[in-house]
Amino acid sequence: MVTCKRNLPNRSVATELNGPPTRRDDIVCPSHNDGHRTQPIRFIRLKEVIKISGLGKTKIYELQAQGRFPMRVQITTHSVGWIEEEVQAWLTARINASTALSIRSPDELMHSRPGRAD
Repeated sequence: MVTCKRNLPNRSVATELNGPPTRRDDIVCPSHNDGHRTQPIRFIRLKEVIKISGLGKTKIYELQAQGRFPMRVQITTHSVGWIEEEVQAWLTARINASTALSIRSPDELMHSRPGRAD
């Protein structure tokens, strides 16, 4: 996951759907060559997170509770949002994980399937 670690509080964010959560201080934002933010932080609301991630509301909150999806940020007492860059980075990590699986050889895929006895 890719996040600016200088401008955001140190809280858990996830890199993969089933992978271990990471801490923001372990992550470096790619747009920061010198450690300074070049673009403003943009919050997105739940409706947009659902739209861009393809996940449902319940699944988003479930993955957050497990530390496997970017955590929401309290904007006001009655509203929350997600940092767009974190959600986009999570999506990128999912794509990368999927791509890594798709480039495996057919033999590797056959032997990695659960419940197959060859």
